[in-house]
Amino acid sequence: MTAFSIRYPALKQSCEGFADSYEIKRKLGEGGYGMVYKCFAKRDRAKKNRKSYAVKKVPKDMFEPDEIKVVQYLRDSPTIVHVQAVFQEIDYTFIVMDQMRGGDMYEKLCQKGVYSEPEAKIVARTLLETIGFCQEMGVAHRDIKPENILIENKKDDTKIRICDFGLAKKFRDDAGEDYYLYTAIGTREYAAPEVFGREDAEEHYDERCDIWSIGAVIYTIMGGYTPFEGDSPEEMEKAVCRGDFEFHEEYWGDVSQDAKAVISALMVVDPDDRCTIDEALEYNWFASWFGRSFFNLAADKSIPKKKPAKCFKELPNKAPLQKRAPISGQANAPDTISMYRHTPVTSSCS
Repeated sequence: MTAFSIRYPALKQSCEGFADSYEIKRKLGEGGYGMVYKCFAKRDRAKKNRKSYAVKKVPKDMFEPDEIKVVQYLRDSPTIVHVQAVFQEIDYTFIVMDQMRGGDMYEKLCQKGVYSEPEAKIVARTLLETIGFCQEMGVAHRDIKPENILIENKKDDTKIRICDFGLAKKFRDDAGEDYYLYTAIGTREYAAPEVFGREDAEEHYDERCDIWSIGAVIYTIMGGYTPFEGDSPEEMEKAVCRGDFEFHEEYWGDVSQDAKAVISALMVVDPDDRCTIDEALEYNWFASWFGRSFFNLAADKSIPKKKPAKCFKELPNKAPLQKRAPISGQANAPDTISMYRHTPVTSSCS
C-alpha cells in the first residue's frame, strides 16, 4: 500500500504509513466524518508513561486538506486542538491530534445538566479569546457548538479547546484584504441570522457570525437547552432570524444580570449592532472573579458554587438536547470547506 504524510507547516514529513508510526488501542467516538480512535506512537513504546493521541480516520472522499491547513495556520493558539501528523493513504486519511480526555461539551452537558455561572464565565472568556485570535488571523470557524468544544481532562470542565475546522474559511488574504462569506453553513441552533437571512445568493456575511454562535453556546451551557426552538428546520431558522430567545425564570432565575447582558450583547440580530470580541470582554461579568481564581476554578475554594444542577432530562418543559450535524449550503463562491455531505439549505427568513 502506498502511503505518505502530506506536507503541511510544522508537520513531520515521512514516507511511512499510519500503521508504521502509530498503533490504535480503542474507539473513542464517531461522527459524520468517520471514526476517532485512541492511539500511541510506536516510537514511545518503551516509555513508562507514553503519551496517547486521538486519530480521526476519514474516508478518502470526505477528507478536505483545507481543514488541516487552517488548523496549522492557527497552531500558536493553546486553546485549539493541534494536529500532530496526517497520513493520506489509498482508502482513508488518518489525522493524528492531541487527545482531549474530557470528551466534548455536548457529552458533558448530558452528564451534568448545566454549567455553574463561574464555570460558564471561564468557558465564555476562553471561547471569546480563541475566536478573537482566529479573527486576528483572518479565519472564521462557522460551526461553533458544544460538539466542537473539547475538554482537556476529566478534572476541570472549563479547560477547553475548539476543534473541527471543517467548515472554516479564511476571510483575509496575504495582502491583508478582507473578503466576504456567502455559503449558508453551520448548525441551525447556533448559526447567526445573517447566515440564513439573505434574500439572494449575492448577499454576504462575515466573521461576526462566530460571535453570535458563542452567545448561543453560553446560553446553552447555562440554561441546559438551546436558545431557539422550531417544529421544522424552516421554523427554527425563522426564530433565529427574529432573535426570538428569552431567559425563562424557571431556569435563569439564579443567573446574574451581568451574565445575561453578555449573552444578549453577543446575540444581536444585526451584526453591525452586535458587540465585538473586545467589547464583550469589557462587560462587568468578566470583571468579577478575575485574577488567580478565574483560570483555576477547581483549586479555588472561595468561588461560590451553584447548587447541583438537575439532569436536563428532568426539566419538564424543554426537549432534551440532541447532537446536531452541521448543514452546508450551496456555494456561489469558493467558500465551502465542508467535510460533510448534506442537502443544501434554503433560507426561509424574511
